[in-house]
Amino acid sequence: MKLIRSMVIAMFAIAVVFGGATNASAYNINDDHRMFGLYQLWINLDTDAAVVTDAATGNTSGDSLFGIRERRIFFGVAGKLADGALGYYLLQSMGGPPSAASSILAWGSVFLPGLQVDFGKLAPMVTYDGSIQGSGSLLSLQRATPTLQMTGAPYAGGTRAWRDLGLRFIANAGPAQIRVTVTNGVGDAAQADSEHISGQLAQSNQLGQAMYGIGAIIKPADGVRVHAAFTSNKHDDVKLSTGGVIDIDRTSTAVGGKVSMGAIMVDGEYATTKATSSDFGGESELKGFWVRGGYSISKDLLLSVRHASFERVTLNTKDTDLTVALMHTMGNLKTTIEYVTTDGEAGSVWGATDPKLLRMQLQMGF
Repeated sequence: MKLIRSMVIAMFAIAVVFGGATNASAYNINDDHRMFGLYQLWINLDTDAAVVTDAATGNTSGDSLFGIRERRIFFGVAGKLADGALGYYLLQSMGGPPSAASSILAWGSVFLPGLQVDFGKLAPMVTYDGSIQGSGSLLSLQRATPTLQMTGAPYAGGTRAWRDLGLRFIANAGPAQIRVTVTNGVGDAAQADSEHISGQLAQSNQLGQAMYGIGAIIKPADGVRVHAAFTSNKHDDVKLSTGGVIDIDRTSTAVGGKVSMGAIMVDGEYATTKATSSDFGGESELKGFWVRGGYSISKDLLLSVRHASFERVTLNTKDTDLTVALMHTMGNLKTTIEYVTTDGEAGSVWGATDPKLLRMQLQMGF
């Protein structure tokens, strides 16, 4: 009965939103410079939650939540200078409560024959879903659990912002694009000589010690994409302001791809992150995958089904979830209704309550 009520609410919401919209596009300041932005709301139509009892009053909460959450706000500018020889990209992003996180992607670019060199705060290719799909884009779905848990795993700062300071080299060779990054390895948490690692100030890394990454994106035919990525984050004897000394030793891999044939699309990704016993966080292993199938009902309407699995191997916990979504696009307004069922256990991401989620995403970009 509860599910039927939720679906009725969802169908009513679809009818209201799809009733009309206006097209939108990025604002071009001139031929070489543009502004862009994105605003996203989540409307939780029916979200299972653990029942909570107040210890002082004895009041017991309900077992579901309904409400609106401000999920993402992006605003950026990008362009080229010096007759196209130089470029810049600046994106300010803010997440809604409870984190209210604010972060910046910003880099300068130098364009050489067959090579692009970026320097600044950028996204190394840890996973395709988290690093390349990119901030500032209209997401079709909330990112899969493995993406959310693993894209930030190589960074010593423990951040999930998936950004780091350093250099990126991008080269195109036929159907392949190669990406090489050299970055601090602490993520969006801070910078060299003032790094927050597990809440402690760290100073000075040895020359040449950094997080190195290499990724390849290959499109051998129309509608086909394959990718692979590898990152290594190794630092010896990092000095903490508290007087301690730690080591960092983590590696990550990711492989995946996408195939589109007419109205049918299938994509997915598998990723792992391992830390050795010398890492300050101890020996650990994370692994997970997601696979999604989509069918275009019409030019503007897409039905999607995604299965995801995530494991903390060292802790012996596993999460799986299934997402069924209906997505409608009209210009730069994207509306998604997604229903998620989960299966977790004590100590896992979803926990032992196995919540179910029915929510709407409203995204408007320009």
